[in-house]
Amino acid sequence: EALLFAPSEREKGSILEQMAQVLLAMNRDFDACRAAEHAVECRPDWHCAHWTLGRCLLNFGELNKALASLEVAAAFEGNDEELNAELEEARHLVNSATERASNDASKQVIVNGRVVVSRFWETALRVTYDADGRPTTHYPEDGDPEKG
Repeated sequence: EALLFAPSEREKGSILEQMAQVLLAMNRDFDACRAAEHAVECRPDWHCAHWTLGRCLLNFGELNKALASLEVAAAFEGNDEELNAELEEARHLVNSATERASNDASKQVIVNGRVVVSRFWETALRVTYDADGRPTTHYPEDGDPEKG
Protein backbone atom coordinates (compact mmCIF):
# COMPACT_ATOMS: atom_id res chain seq x y z
CA GLU A 1 0.00 0.00 0.00
CA ALA A 2 2.89 2.34 0.68
CA LEU A 3 3.75 2.28 -3.02
CA LEU A 4 0.29 3.58 -3.89
CA PHE A 5 0.80 6.67 -1.75
CA ALA A 6 4.44 7.35 -2.58
CA PRO A 7 4.45 10.80 -4.20
CA SER A 8 7.64 10.36 -6.22
CA GLU A 9 9.72 7.74 -7.98
CA ARG A 10 12.49 8.40 -5.43
CA GLU A 11 10.25 7.39 -2.57
CA LYS A 12 8.96 4.37 -4.49
CA GLY A 13 12.57 3.32 -5.03
CA SER A 14 13.28 3.52 -1.30
CA ILE A 15 10.19 1.49 -0.45
CA LEU A 16 10.97 -1.12 -3.09
CA GLU A 17 14.54 -1.44 -1.82
CA GLN A 18 13.25 -2.04 1.70
CA MET A 19 10.72 -4.56 0.38
CA ALA A 20 13.55 -6.39 -1.39
CA GLN A 21 15.47 -6.65 1.87
CA VAL A 22 12.41 -8.05 3.66
CA LEU A 23 11.77 -10.57 0.88
CA LEU A 24 15.42 -11.57 1.02
CA ALA A 25 15.11 -12.20 4.77
CA MET A 26 12.05 -14.36 4.04
CA ASN A 27 14.10 -16.45 1.54
CA ARG A 28 11.91 -15.29 -1.34
CA ASP A 29 14.91 -14.62 -3.56
CA PHE A 30 13.09 -14.30 -6.89
CA ASP A 31 10.58 -11.80 -5.52
CA ALA A 32 13.42 -9.93 -3.81
CA CYS A 33 15.26 -9.67 -7.14
CA ARG A 34 12.19 -8.27 -8.85
CA ALA A 35 11.62 -5.67 -6.11
CA ALA A 36 15.29 -4.68 -6.15
CA GLU A 37 15.25 -4.37 -9.95
CA HIS A 38 12.28 -2.01 -9.70
CA ALA A 39 14.10 -0.04 -6.99
CA VAL A 40 17.04 0.40 -9.35
CA GLU A 41 14.66 1.53 -12.11
CA CYS A 42 13.16 4.14 -9.79
CA ARG A 43 16.50 5.31 -8.36
CA PRO A 44 19.29 4.36 -10.76
CA ASP A 45 21.76 6.70 -9.07
CA TRP A 46 21.30 5.30 -5.55
CA HIS A 47 24.02 2.91 -4.42
CA CYS A 48 21.77 1.17 -1.88
CA ALA A 49 19.39 -0.01 -4.60
CA HIS A 50 22.26 -1.52 -6.61
CA TRP A 51 23.77 -3.01 -3.45
CA THR A 52 20.50 -4.69 -2.48
CA LEU A 53 20.03 -5.94 -6.03
CA GLY A 54 23.52 -7.44 -5.89
CA ARG A 55 22.70 -9.22 -2.63
CA CYS A 56 19.43 -10.54 -4.04
CA LEU A 57 21.08 -11.79 -7.20
CA LEU A 58 23.81 -13.52 -5.17
CA ASN A 59 21.19 -15.36 -3.15
CA PHE A 60 19.31 -16.24 -6.33
CA GLY A 61 22.50 -17.63 -7.86
CA GLU A 62 23.04 -15.05 -10.60
CA LEU A 63 26.70 -14.51 -9.74
CA ASN A 64 27.80 -12.45 -12.74
CA LYS A 65 24.79 -10.13 -12.56
CA ALA A 66 25.28 -9.77 -8.82
CA LEU A 67 28.90 -8.83 -9.31
CA ALA A 68 27.91 -6.22 -11.90
CA SER A 69 25.34 -4.66 -9.53
CA LEU A 70 27.80 -4.57 -6.65
CA GLU A 71 30.38 -2.93 -8.91
CA VAL A 72 27.86 -0.22 -9.83
CA ALA A 73 27.09 0.31 -6.14
CA ALA A 74 30.81 0.59 -5.37
CA ALA A 75 31.22 3.11 -8.21
CA PHE A 76 28.62 5.32 -6.51
CA GLU A 77 29.84 4.73 -2.95
CA GLY A 78 33.39 3.38 -3.10
CA ASN A 79 34.34 4.28 0.49
CA ASP A 80 31.94 1.87 2.20
CA GLU A 81 33.99 -0.93 3.78
CA GLU A 82 31.04 -3.33 4.07
CA LEU A 83 30.15 -2.84 0.41
CA ASN A 84 33.76 -3.36 -0.65
CA ALA A 85 33.94 -6.56 1.43
CA GLU A 86 30.79 -7.90 -0.24
CA LEU A 87 32.17 -6.94 -3.64
CA GLU A 88 35.37 -8.88 -2.96
CA GLU A 89 33.36 -11.88 -1.75
CA ALA A 90 31.26 -11.78 -4.94
CA ARG A 91 34.42 -11.65 -7.06
CA HIS A 92 35.78 -14.63 -5.15
CA LEU A 93 32.54 -16.59 -5.72
CA VAL A 94 32.53 -15.85 -9.45
CA ASN A 95 36.19 -16.80 -9.81
CA SER A 96 35.68 -19.97 -7.77
CA ALA A 97 32.65 -21.06 -9.80
CA THR A 98 34.43 -20.30 -13.07
CA GLU A 99 37.52 -22.22 -11.98
CA ARG A 100 35.50 -25.25 -10.87
CA ALA A 101 33.61 -25.27 -14.15
CA SER A 102 36.79 -25.12 -16.23
CA ASN A 103 38.68 -27.75 -14.20
CA ASP A 104 35.91 -30.32 -13.92
CA ALA A 105 35.57 -32.63 -16.91
CA SER A 106 32.65 -34.53 -15.39
CA LYS A 107 28.97 -34.16 -16.19
CA GLN A 108 28.72 -31.27 -13.73
CA VAL A 109 27.68 -27.86 -14.97
CA ILE A 110 27.53 -24.51 -13.20
CA VAL A 111 24.08 -22.98 -13.69
CA ASN A 112 23.39 -19.65 -12.01
CA GLY A 113 26.26 -20.31 -9.63
CA ARG A 114 24.98 -23.74 -8.65
CA VAL A 115 26.62 -27.06 -9.49
CA VAL A 116 24.21 -29.28 -11.44
CA VAL A 117 25.05 -32.92 -12.15
CA SER A 118 23.08 -34.38 -15.03
CA ARG A 119 21.99 -37.95 -14.52
CA PHE A 120 19.44 -37.79 -17.33
CA TRP A 121 20.84 -40.58 -19.47
CA GLU A 122 21.18 -42.84 -16.45
CA THR A 123 17.54 -42.42 -15.49
CA ALA A 124 15.75 -41.74 -18.78
CA LEU A 125 12.93 -44.05 -19.72
CA ARG A 126 12.62 -45.43 -23.23
CA VAL A 127 10.00 -43.62 -25.30
CA THR A 128 8.54 -44.65 -28.65
CA TYR A 129 6.14 -42.76 -30.89
CA ASP A 130 3.12 -44.04 -32.76
CA ALA A 131 2.17 -43.07 -36.34
CA ASP A 132 0.42 -39.91 -35.08
CA GLY A 133 3.46 -38.79 -33.09
CA ARG A 134 2.03 -39.60 -29.68
CA PRO A 135 4.70 -40.72 -27.19
CA THR A 136 4.55 -43.95 -25.22
CA THR A 137 6.82 -44.27 -22.19
CA HIS A 138 8.12 -47.74 -21.50
CA TYR A 139 8.61 -48.32 -17.80
CA PRO A 140 11.22 -50.88 -16.77
CA GLU A 141 10.19 -54.24 -15.45
CA ASP A 142 11.90 -55.47 -12.29
CA GLY A 143 13.62 -52.06 -11.91
CA ASP A 144 15.95 -52.65 -14.87
CA PRO A 145 16.05 -49.56 -17.11
CA GLU A 146 17.40 -51.60 -20.04
CA LYS A 147 14.20 -53.61 -20.14
CA GLY A 148 11.32 -51.52 -21.26
